[in-house]
Amino acid sequence: MPPFAMVATFSLDETGSSRRLRSALNPFGTDPMTGIVKAPAPALALLAIASGILGTVAPGGDLRMGEAVLTMVLTGVWFGLVMGYGAWRFAGRSLVLASVALVLTVVGWEVAVNLAMRLERDWLKDAGLPEGSTMYASGLAAGAVGALLTWVGIAIAGGGARKVGTAVRAVATGAALGLLLPAIDWVDSPAILLVPWQVGVAAVLGHALGRSERQVVSQGLPDGGADGAPAVGGVER
Repeated sequence: MPPFAMVATFSLDETGSSRRLRSALNPFGTDPMTGIVKAPAPALALLAIASGILGTVAPGGDLRMGEAVLTMVLTGVWFGLVMGYGAWRFAGRSLVLASVALVLTVVGWEVAVNLAMRLERDWLKDAGLPEGSTMYASGLAAGAVGALLTWVGIAIAGGGARKVGTAVRAVATGAALGLLLPAIDWVDSPAILLVPWQVGVAAVLGHALGRSERQVVSQGLPDGGADGAPAVGGVER
């Protein structure tokens, strides 16, 4: 039998076990670039780069609602669209859950911005914190709070992202990258904060969504994680 015929015969007679093994080794396809686009962490990180840039060049205006001020409203929307897409694409394709992720991401942005302003301008100064450290402390706190609310939106949609460890990693990443807040004054551009912060938080949450999806693909488990937990519910340990 000619060699090409033997290869064709092997392809046609491929067993289910070998197909499962191949899927487990490379659940997102044989093309590396296809894997990057389809894998949640790099896909959301790439989109977060775009949203961070958009948030810099098209931040939107400010809206005053009583005591609260909605600042750079479109900046939160751009990142909200990224996280909403992540919830839809990698956690069940539910438009309702995607909308929840979008809204909570936008809320997280606005809460973080207002918290940073109040801390830096009022609360930390009143507490006697040295002037040079108020922006760092404000960025640390605001970055953590924004990441926490973003995690809540994704956790509602995805079983893997619902784990407490994911929340800790997301909050720690947001807090650490929030320390870039003073750098905005140094380079006169919010991109120095927006792009790394959004990429970091999106990558952490995307990685958690990716764990669930890989388990579903390789093991044939129901969507929601290795322990078969439902896609919507309480926080897992």
